[in-house]
Amino acid sequence: METSMSDLYPSHPVTIIGAGLSGLACARFLQDAGIESVVFDRGRHPGGRVATKQIAHKEDLHLFNHGAPKLDCFEQETRDWLARSGFDALTSSDELVLPHMRSVPARLAEGIRLERSTHVERLVQDGNHWRILAKRYKESDLVSQVSSHIVFACPPQQAMRVLKASSLRIPQELEEIHYDAQWVLMLVVDHADREALPRFQDDHPLIESLEWYENGETDQIIVRMRPDESTNHYDTDPEEIKDLMIRQIHDALDGWVAPNAIQASAVHRWGLARARQHIAQSCITCQKDHISYAGDHFGGPDGTWKDADAAILSGLHCARSIIA
Repeated sequence: METSMSDLYPSHPVTIIGAGLSGLACARFLQDAGIESVVFDRGRHPGGRVATKQIAHKEDLHLFNHGAPKLDCFEQETRDWLARSGFDALTSSDELVLPHMRSVPARLAEGIRLERSTHVERLVQDGNHWRILAKRYKESDLVSQVSSHIVFACPPQQAMRVLKASSLRIPQELEEIHYDAQWVLMLVVDHADREALPRFQDDHPLIESLEWYENGETDQIIVRMRPDESTNHYDTDPEEIKDLMIRQIHDALDGWVAPNAIQASAVHRWGLARARQHIAQSCITCQKDHISYAGDHFGGPDGTWKDADAAILSGLHCARSIIA
């Protein structure tokens, strides 16, 4: 059985798959131009890798920016657009750092029609339009949405799965993007003497990085597993990953983080799309097929955009190409 959202929305909006910075930038630009859009995202919250997790400890709520800890915005076009979107701090700085980084995509998503916890399964051509078939988390019925244009603003691997399921051509540029996993461990630990903290081994065989933050009477630690090891442990039970990473940092820090010092913990697994070399385009738009692709793997005309610049500018330029 299909429930049709297009029955409630008789016009045919642009459908954007992915509510990361690219998808949200694209949606907001279209909205400002008076063009309706709907954004589908697999997650419960918008933002993609700009994410904040909450961990409760006693009566305190700890916030971990376990995705991007900040947005580096070196392109003037990015800073100008974010300033117009309400982030005035960027007018005099190349960085956007907030205690709760998830508030950035949350603000960008305000007023945008967002379908959370919903993944797109396939696309079906319906005359001059597209019909999107999607499924909400823990629901068996398909959601159907008629759309005038499709924008893939999700990791290339997700886009390719949808394209294959829909028997559609996959752009060669997407096939050149490889896919990594990454496990992230978040810990609340007893407050420690930072001056006596042993040096963490940068070349650790399992751990890629460790970030330590003071937070009142406790400290916070964010530990990232190396992508190659994360891929090897892709299907491992999260509790096993948690125990493994805790043992590893205990050994790497000469026992500094003892198990009895840990007050609260959580793990999260990312799927990271990594370009060996940024695609020297702003985005890809196939006007004939009414399908576009945006994301931080696009580096702009010169291939120099990176990270937040690449994500935001690709989404903005994608929206402009649709309007054109």
